[in-house]
Amino acid sequence: MNNITTTTMQEAVAGYDKMGWALVPIPAGSKRPTTFGWQTKPAPISHWDANPTHNVGLLHALSGTVAFDIDNMEHTRLICAAMNIDLDSILNGAPRIVGRPDRGKVLFRAPDDIQLTTRKISWPVEGDPRQTEVVFELRAGSVQDVLPPSIHPDTGAPYRWAGPSPEGGLPPIPEQLLTIWRDWDRFRHQLADICPWRRTPEFRPPPKKNRKVGNQSQNVIGAYNEAVPIGEALEAAGYRQFGSRWLSPNSTSGLPGVVVFDDGRAFSHHASDPFDPEHSFDAFDLFCQYQHMGNVTNAVKAAAEILKISQIPEGPSEEDREMSRHGAKVWEAIRERQVDEGIPKHLLTVPGVLGDVVEYSAKTAIKRQPQFDVQTALAIGSVAMGRRFITDNRNMTGLFFLNIGKTGSGKEHANTVLEEVLEAADAIHLRGPNGYTSAPGVISSLKDKPTHIAVIDEFGSMLSSAGARGNQHKKDALTMMMEAFGRQTKTLRNVGYATLQMTEGQKKALDVEIKCPSITVIGMTTPETFYEAIGGKDVASGFLNRFLIVESHRPRELSRTPAMIDPPQSVVDWVKVSSKATGGGGGMLQQDNGHEMPPMPVLIPFSKAARELLRDYERRLNEWQDDLPPVQGDMLNRTREIAMRLSLIVAHSLGDKEITEAAAQWAIDYVDYYARQTLQTMSNNLAEGDTDALRKKVGECIMKAGPTGMTMRELIDSVPKLGNLKKYERDGLLEMVCADYPIERMTSKPEGGKGRPSIIHRKIQEN
Repeated sequence: MNNITTTTMQEAVAGYDKMGWALVPIPAGSKRPTTFGWQTKPAPISHWDANPTHNVGLLHALSGTVAFDIDNMEHTRLICAAMNIDLDSILNGAPRIVGRPDRGKVLFRAPDDIQLTTRKISWPVEGDPRQTEVVFELRAGSVQDVLPPSIHPDTGAPYRWAGPSPEGGLPPIPEQLLTIWRDWDRFRHQLADICPWRRTPEFRPPPKKNRKVGNQSQNVIGAYNEAVPIGEALEAAGYRQFGSRWLSPNSTSGLPGVVVFDDGRAFSHHASDPFDPEHSFDAFDLFCQYQHMGNVTNAVKAAAEILKISQIPEGPSEEDREMSRHGAKVWEAIRERQVDEGIPKHLLTVPGVLGDVVEYSAKTAIKRQPQFDVQTALAIGSVAMGRRFITDNRNMTGLFFLNIGKTGSGKEHANTVLEEVLEAADAIHLRGPNGYTSAPGVISSLKDKPTHIAVIDEFGSMLSSAGARGNQHKKDALTMMMEAFGRQTKTLRNVGYATLQMTEGQKKALDVEIKCPSITVIGMTTPETFYEAIGGKDVASGFLNRFLIVESHRPRELSRTPAMIDPPQSVVDWVKVSSKATGGGGGMLQQDNGHEMPPMPVLIPFSKAARELLRDYERRLNEWQDDLPPVQGDMLNRTREIAMRLSLIVAHSLGDKEITEAAAQWAIDYVDYYARQTLQTMSNNLAEGDTDALRKKVGECIMKAGPTGMTMRELIDSVPKLGNLKKYERDGLLEMVCADYPIERMTSKPEGGKGRPSIIHRKIQEN
């Protein structure tokens, strides 16, 4: 190690060059290269003769090297212990670069047959789960790591070598580490869940797949799972325990990939295990697979003999079901009165002046809808500030809102409040159309009113109409609305049309450009209409992810006597000033001169703290999207952008000259809460095709019925389309429902015990 450990940079660089490593120069006092294209071309060692104070970095892709970069030694040890990895053996068996105590980069030779890329695992900061910190990185590809004797920019001390000398050659990547690296998507969730203080595990156990067996077999299986702990069943099948995880007897990597959950289920990340990789398994599954070669019938018989099961419990009688129905009605009445209690209180108003709109809307409403009151206030802020306010990230305020509620539950009040406020503020010219029938319709509306709000009642019907065959004009209207949403700081142009048969006047009418278009949309619909109208194509098109969707579960209630009051003067004054505001002094050129000459907007910049909050939120969104199916993940594509627009509205509502941490946090909380609500609801309701939609409706009806269950007649009454199917089609559909939901098929004795028992489907009851 003569060349490597010498005190001069030139001698060290010569040694690295002799070892065949590709090097990159780094300015003194830094850890990052600054030369353009540094990833693709190594520097000659003569560079350091001319620049002896420069640091030096190792180019992994060009050197055939990779690194195990440990940022937190303590947390890395926790992961390695849980995964049955000998960390000390890794640290002592390969050269290691040390820049700070309890950190280090362990170097290995890159494999010849696998193309590796950089991967990293982060944990939430203990005590502050909103922040994350990197535990370790697996570094490969077009990246570099600083080599000794470079000077660390933070400590002022030189990097140093530890472990074996790199001059003897780098060892290959240890097999367990290579397995994790190669199959990163399979292991990342496991590594994240090892964090002891993680509040919500990143990996949620998928539901156990229902077996297609009779009621007697189901009871035997349930009794076996009660009698045999999952740990005992794993041990009997040859699994070995390492802390809270288990190693499969079929594993070749030595990494324990079986996780046990508190409810007695387990999930295997081992690809070599015989279990369904989409579902969890239980003690009986282990008994069936390993002792009866997967034969469920033989396993049930053997389990029944072991447990000496001779009698099967009967399902609920008709009298029992009637009592359950009555209890469910009482509970539903109580639950509906508590429907708003799960919503964070600070999201039921808007900070600043717009909070007065929320209060005014609530007082003047015939039916209470506190969530829609907030949406109305934000929509007023969005249209009043349209084209006239901007952030230093080039965000403007035009937002799309959608209120989903039962018919007659009060969602139409938003339109009343909106018009009364705009009228009082002499800004009714901002009230736009009740929808758009074509792309030219959007353009012409913007030409007349480059800033406006469209109030679209029966929004679900509009989507359904746009999806109908032959209705291209409605589809084009949605596309143009999407364009307008994303071009608030740019120019919106009309689509192309054939003009050969047109007059010059007609051609000129089509040749329209809208600069800085600002459309605010507030839509209203019922759940039934909306969820029947949408499909994965609506999400994939990017239309729905532009909306702040709020679904109210409030029941229909008796009408109230609304307060006969005028809009608050604070709101009227705010809308007047906001809808006429200009930046840059407000000269003639800054005034609003229609669709071709937008006003000079008022700049409200993000504070440093607000930017950090939004960056952290973007990081969390990326991780969230990685864990979701593609269609659901696409719904989050605009979430951060919407939060930034919303924070601009909140900051101005507060009267602030910059977007503070408080404004950004409220906006993030609001979009995040309703994004999660929307994804959960869409997961339950989004269907691809008629059969899928019917399957979900039937499954949800049975699940809601709880222990009462539903007869076929009750199911047809609740889901009339089920009655249109032939008997074999209904039976096939119900088999799919039982396979996809925790639903069982039972018999129920009629009242008085006489007559033919009814077949019911009900949610499987937990013991």
